[in-house]
Amino acid sequence: MIRAWRREVGGWEPGVALPSHPRAGTRTITATVDALTHAKIRMPEPRPERVDRTTLVDRLVAGDDKRLVLLAAPAGYGKSTLIAQWRFDVREPRPFAYLALDERDDDPARLWTSILVALDHAGTGLQLDDLLPPVRTPPLDPTLIDATVVPTLLERLARLTQPVVLVLDDFHTVRGAACRQQVTQLLKQAPPTCQLVIATRSTAPAGVARLRAAGEVLDVGLDDLRFSAAEIGPFVQRVAGRALAGPDLAALAARTEGWPAGTYLAALSLRDRPGPLAHSLPRMDRYILDYLSEEVLAGLTDETRRFLRRTSVLDRFTPGLCDAVAQTANAAEVLEHLTHTNLFLIALDGDRRWFRYHRLFALALRTQLTQEGRDLEASVHRIASGWLENAGLIDDAIAHAYAGGDPGRAIHLLAEHWPSYVDTGRDATVQRWLALIGDEALSRDPAGALCAAWFAAFAGDREAVRRWLQIAERLPHAGPLPDRTRSVASAAALIRATFGLEGHEDMLRHSRLAAGLEIDPASPWYGLAAAGLGRGLYLAGRARDAIAPLERAAQSQNTLLVVRILALSLLSLATGRLGRHVAASDLATAAHQLVYDHDLADSPQASLAFTALGAALARQGRLDAARVELEHSLRVRRRIRGVSPWPTLESLVILASVAMRQGDHELARALRDEADDLLAALPEEDHQIKADLDALRRRLTGNRGTPTLGVPLTKRERVVLRLLPGRLSRTQIARELFLSANTVKTHTRMIYQKLGVSSRREAVRRARELGLL
Repeated sequence: MIRAWRREVGGWEPGVALPSHPRAGTRTITATVDALTHAKIRMPEPRPERVDRTTLVDRLVAGDDKRLVLLAAPAGYGKSTLIAQWRFDVREPRPFAYLALDERDDDPARLWTSILVALDHAGTGLQLDDLLPPVRTPPLDPTLIDATVVPTLLERLARLTQPVVLVLDDFHTVRGAACRQQVTQLLKQAPPTCQLVIATRSTAPAGVARLRAAGEVLDVGLDDLRFSAAEIGPFVQRVAGRALAGPDLAALAARTEGWPAGTYLAALSLRDRPGPLAHSLPRMDRYILDYLSEEVLAGLTDETRRFLRRTSVLDRFTPGLCDAVAQTANAAEVLEHLTHTNLFLIALDGDRRWFRYHRLFALALRTQLTQEGRDLEASVHRIASGWLENAGLIDDAIAHAYAGGDPGRAIHLLAEHWPSYVDTGRDATVQRWLALIGDEALSRDPAGALCAAWFAAFAGDREAVRRWLQIAERLPHAGPLPDRTRSVASAAALIRATFGLEGHEDMLRHSRLAAGLEIDPASPWYGLAAAGLGRGLYLAGRARDAIAPLERAAQSQNTLLVVRILALSLLSLATGRLGRHVAASDLATAAHQLVYDHDLADSPQASLAFTALGAALARQGRLDAARVELEHSLRVRRRIRGVSPWPTLESLVILASVAMRQGDHELARALRDEADDLLAALPEEDHQIKADLDALRRRLTGNRGTPTLGVPLTKRERVVLRLLPGRLSRTQIARELFLSANTVKTHTRMIYQKLGVSSRREAVRRARELGLL
């Protein structure tokens, strides 16, 4: 592996004559050292249960032209094991001079004695016994190493006919300036016949950056050394004698993040412990925590351990956040130091502004923090919550408030910011927080109860909506709420008006109440109150009166995005009813564009935009395109059973009309029946959708021909008929009668046909006229 060393990186220049070897002789150094040094120069052999790192060994074998191989990773990442696999690879002909350093080698005399012994033991043929007295005879003159020992060693290495690999393992234990400077000298001036390998948990000697820029360094880091899931499975099989199934294997890979030592300790914990992986986690974590405490944390300063413990509560962190929770002013410097020492710190962005700890390392730190006292741990969480709130990271702020034992603060943050979550389609995040905080804590706070009511309504849980509204209205509270609604009464009115779960008349009444309370155009709720009033008027058949409040909602600068989409969609439907078809199409297109611009196509709250566009396309005669939009709207809304029925009813009626025009009468009847089921759960009232549905029934009856009369109902049909006047849906009727929904649907159709009607309500009315009910 001869190469021309370039002057700019401190190598030997071709053509420079080297001093001759001072004398020849046989190896005598190894026989003169103690048993400890003998142990340090013995390279560990690959373990039988090892993971063969074939790809990495290929890189190392092919990298014989590099001056330095640098393996830098935290403890337990298999650096020594990889070196052993490389050494024993059949493709590697060079002898290896191996030295496992420790704290005792942080002394020039000890260090160079060990290096010389390692080179001698490797069988390189070097004559080094004359270099031993200068480094072993007290008192040591440090200048002798710099001026004599290192230059002489370099001269003799350059004369080798067979190159050698010098391995300095655990180099992080060498911290003294003198020792590190001498190794830097060796590295910078090493001839082509000596490749230096440094394995370290922290930074390498000075000068590596220049060598790296010159292409003289082969780097192997943490990411290279991680085990993949494909490597973990066979490894656990060999160590623990058991195979992990797919989910358990994925869980173990995620928990250890490919950390080899953690994987080995986890595998040990699985021995003789059958059953799912979860049963072995406590034992597994204990093994790993003991390892980290003994091998990593014990060697740190008290100040560093304090910083690590307090910041361990953070899933991700930046210097400012660390300064706050650790009560320091130099977090940036500490994080920089941790980065250089490879202390299980993982950068989360290219700018290295955000970091996290390896999960198992963080677990070890949190265990130590807990041992200092629960009050301290809670205090650190609360400090983090305040910093994160000020930084606008609300989800993390809520998490730390809750973890800090302050559910009241968590509720306040959630109640203040939930509208922005809805506006960006993150409803599930709020649902997760509500579940974590729990009903008991929410029931003590009107803002929390109202937040729960909103999300129960989003989920279509009518009973939960009623329960939470009753709780909120019973709790004492004066003034605005954290989400800026004007009062509990205003928030409750908005919920009832927005979802209309108690029928159209109740919806219209509460929409008027909300519009009378939310009168500040700067409020984010002004637009929703106006939109609710507009929808109530539209459903009352007063499309012309609905225009003004809907325009106010659509033009509101502070309203939620989903409210603007709702207002534009309702405006489109209202103007379409008034014959202003061009305006209706433009408004529907605008609503549709907002949905896609903000990735809300699968949000039930934005589904009316697809209904409005479908209606506009139908008026233009583009029935196939209209059907696509309307079917998407229904598909989104059907995912949440019991959600506000009014947008769903609108889509059902318009799509049924489109199906009629396409000649698909069977689909039209099925959609009509679905609409009937929804209306059956609401008070019987007159409103625009009922009028549209009645018109649809008449058209369907006209297309079906004269119904059969005088044919008696079967016994089963009479049983089904008796349940039609109630509010049970077809599915619920099926459960009551222990029948399938399809069977009930067939019986219902036969009832309609025999009675000469086309809807559930008409069937009930006709049955009563005939005395069947």
